[in-house]
Amino acid sequence: MNKSLLSSFSKSTPSRFPQGNVEMKVCCTTPSPVASIDDFTIVDEKSTPPKILSGTSFSTIGATRSSVKTNNGLPPAICTTVIVSHKYRFINSSNAANRSVTVSTLLTSLGGIATSAISFSSFASAVRLRSVTVFPSSGGDVDLAWTALGQHETDEVKDHTIPGGITVTSPALFRPPKDALVSKWQNSSTPSAQLFTISSSMGSIVDVHVEYRLSNAFGNVTATVVGASAGTVSYTPLDTGGTYLPIGVPISLF
Repeated sequence: MNKSLLSSFSKSTPSRFPQGNVEMKVCCTTPSPVASIDDFTIVDEKSTPPKILSGTSFSTIGATRSSVKTNNGLPPAICTTVIVSHKYRFINSSNAANRSVTVSTLLTSLGGIATSAISFSSFASAVRLRSVTVFPSSGGDVDLAWTALGQHETDEVKDHTIPGGITVTSPALFRPPKDALVSKWQNSSTPSAQLFTISSSMGSIVDVHVEYRLSNAFGNVTATVVGASAGTVSYTPLDTGGTYLPIGVPISLF
């Protein structure tokens, strides 16, 4: 490159060149010791010219390195318990009414492992109920009642019975009452506690949306089943009577 041209560039301030309606300017750094074409760049008038360092490639300009906040260089605390959110599906295998769903049956219905032909242990130790959706069979009635245990500091039963003579053709969605105990986390320390009762016609589909935690600090719950194979994974019915059966997964019956 012509030395006089390089000298002119190094001593001058950024110059402006009109190009249509956009003003462009040429920025340069003092050649050290010999300038190359990589030491120059064209930028928009409104932007801040990047600082070009000798030996720096254009691909690294503007690159940043994020940092992790730590306490004196120590790893931050994390939750080691696995948390799962999932929607489980069940089918009503009979017309039995007011089937009881407890903490224990809900936990075992989420899956577990058989320890023998008659013994079953849940994977989960704590669960929080989000919603229950009932898809009634043709002409069937739907009823879901949160039990007194499920209410907060009061003796109250909430009933969602569909009036007689009305055919439910659309899904019925039930959510735990706000601030009720049934809407909070339940764990294996109270396995027999009843959460709600449910009634629907035979063939109805029930979707149960829950969050649960795999057993860690708390122990799991156990159940007596029939015809299980030790070491195999399966799922139990939703209710104590074994009426609402899991769909699409291996089943262990009470």
